[in-house]
Amino acid sequence: MQSVDAALHYLQEGFPVIPMSPENKKPLVKWTEFQPRLPSADEINGWWQKHPSAMVGLVTGSLSGIAVVDCDDEQAIKDIQGYLPDNYICPIAQTPRGGRHFYFEYPKDGDIHTVAGIMPHCDIRGQGGVIVCPPSVNSIGKEYKWMPGLELSRDAVQEMPAQLSCAFSQAHI
Repeated sequence: MQSVDAALHYLQEGFPVIPMSPENKKPLVKWTEFQPRLPSADEINGWWQKHPSAMVGLVTGSLSGIAVVDCDDEQAIKDIQGYLPDNYICPIAQTPRGGRHFYFEYPKDGDIHTVAGIMPHCDIRGQGGVIVCPPSVNSIGKEYKWMPGLELSRDAVQEMPAQLSCAFSQAHI
């Protein structure tokens, strides 16, 4: 699936999508406009026409209904998995450098902000954040991939387990 097709698919699922630079993971558009509103299919098609190698970015927070925990190394992944119940299933993407993005439902009555270093080698993307997602390919040809059977869809996103939410609250999200 090409990035533009994925972007349009995510839009159909109700996720705010923006194009991201494959060189530095920065938004290629002024994206604060897309924190309170979804882009149109025409906007998405225009962006990818202008930036055909753009990666797919999802705006996190209340509009998208998602918060993403970004683990940069194996220890951070183990730390986060330690807070998840054994039978817990959520969308998980593998990053080009071997990290993981864990996707959770953004709390309807809560307020999770985007915080770098919430735990060692671990960030959280909430209100005011954006995350690169599959099938994006960076400038050196490395790709973001969904873990088998753990792809993102509106139905797959679940509430963040209380243990993890409490751990983040103690770390002052």
